Amino acid sequence: MNRLGWKLVPNPKLVGVDRSKLEPACHDKTPFLTIECSCGYRMHVHLSQIENVPYEVLVSRCHRCGELLFFDKEWLINAIREA
Repeated sequence: MNRLGWKLVPNPKLVGVDRSKLEPACHDKTPFLTIECSCGYRMHVHLSQIENVPYEVLVSRCHRCGELLFFDKEWLINAIREA
């Protein structure tokens, strides 16, 4: 867990799978990462949700505990693209 209250978690269904051949099928079908809050709740952050936001730091609220989760926008976009 980092000081921002969240961590990236791997999707066990994708272990050993060539992700470049997959077509995203969640919500709006754009690439995403799974984020785990310090309370253990997991949620997705989609590229489409963040790529056009005009801020360098993004804030989301955990759907379970309500904790504010802070993300560096460029780092998160790069992580989604590299996943």
